[in-house]
Amino acid sequence: MENEFFDDAMYDLDRMTRDGYFGEQSKTLLKQRTELSTPEFLYKVFISIYEGEENNSELTEFTTTFLNLFIAGLAVDSGTVSMILTASIVGTKENPGLETLSSYTRYIENNQALKELIKRLKQQKIVLDEDKQAMARNILAFHSDGFEYDMKIFAFLLSILQVINGKNSSMLDNSFLSSSQKINQFKQLDKSGQYRLLTNGWHDILRNADSHADIRFDLHSNIFRGKNQYKVKIKGKKIIKNEVFKITFSDMIVEVLPRISLLFRGYIGAACLMIVQRFEGESERYKEMIEYLER
Repeated sequence: MENEFFDDAMYDLDRMTRDGYFGEQSKTLLKQRTELSTPEFLYKVFISIYEGEENNSELTEFTTTFLNLFIAGLAVDSGTVSMILTASIVGTKENPGLETLSSYTRYIENNQALKELIKRLKQQKIVLDEDKQAMARNILAFHSDGFEYDMKIFAFLLSILQVINGKNSSMLDNSFLSSSQKINQFKQLDKSGQYRLLTNGWHDILRNADSHADIRFDLHSNIFRGKNQYKVKIKGKKIIKNEVFKITFSDMIVEVLPRISLLFRGYIGAACLMIVQRFEGESERYKEMIEYLER
């Protein structure tokens, strides 16, 4: 299936891998990609996600939640759910724009830019105000693109949950929903709360404020201050209201940003595991991947 979005994203990923964005292990993976079987390559991708991971328990929790969702979906309609999982990476022939890999490459570039800026600032004896502002801009870009990537994934998660609940499912229709609509519809279908980990803790207000240039970083207090605009209906009339919110620099680094990467890394890890299992059954390679989740 030809898909210029996917092909461009793969080219960008290969370029970034050669340039060392993902470390030496990923360089080796790139060289081996054409030499290894699909299960062996995905096994190595899976291991590279988990090796050296400081928050392994949190990542494992996300991965396990995804696995439970995938397994439940495959048990109801394996053909449709397999198609949804594939489309989430490469799109479909009819709608190639459904692919998410191009969003991932943009996120990775922002992530690398942020890491390099942090490294440079740590080496400076004096951090100037313009450096702080540059850091704030990079943080917002990191969050914005990561949030968009996660919300693209959510369109497919919603599609799988609709299959599980016997509802009509349209990946294309779900992709046009707002982030709030995707999350809220997912919550409504997740009646038992089994997958609440995937819907809790999102800062869609922060994303909305950033997209409308309604957020700034206060240099003196080290706080991000934003304005959330929303409509309410009072006596039959729609009224625009503004809500001011604040996020500390520490909360942004420690809580908000890590959640962005936990979702998509958990998703990729779970997808790799499922594909290896479908290729090989409960092979030694598959069992070793499970052991990583149980550590």
